[in-house]
Amino acid sequence: MPASGSKVAGKRGRPAGPKKSPEEGAPKKKKDVKPLKSYSRYIHKCVPRTKKTKKVGDVTKTRSHPDYTFTKKGIAILNSFVLDMFDRLATEASKLAAYAGSKTLRAPHITAAVKLQLPPGLGNHVLGAMNVAVMDASKSKK
Repeated sequence: MPASGSKVAGKRGRPAGPKKSPEEGAPKKKKDVKPLKSYSRYIHKCVPRTKKTKKVGDVTKTRSHPDYTFTKKGIAILNSFVLDMFDRLATEASKLAAYAGSKTLRAPHITAAVKLQLPPGLGNHVLGAMNVAVMDASKSKK
C-alpha cells in the first residue's frame, strides 16, 4: 500500500495526476459571455414622474419633478419585468408565426400575441401605443 499523501502510479509507471493540455504555455481562452440586456436607460425616459402643473394665463404648463429618482432596486425590478414581458410576447409571436407557416414575425403576429398575453384594458392601450409608434416610424422613413 502506498504511503498516505503519495500518488498511485498510473499506466506506464507515471504518477497519476492532473491531465495536462498539449499546449501548457498557451493562454486560456475566456468564455464569451453575452452582456445582459438592460432597459434602465429607457425606463428613466418612459416612466412618467410626478407632474407639476402650473396655469399661466390660458396655458397649463406641465413638467417633471426633478427631485424624484429611481433606486437601483426599483430599476432592477422594472428591468426584470420588461425582460420577462419581452420574452413572453416574443415567444408567443414566434409560435403564432410558426403556426401560420411564416418564417418572419410581422405586425399581426405581435398584435395577436399582445391580445393573448395581456389583459384586455392593458392590451388595448399597448396596441394603441404600438400603432402610434409604427406610424411615427413610417413617417420618419419617408
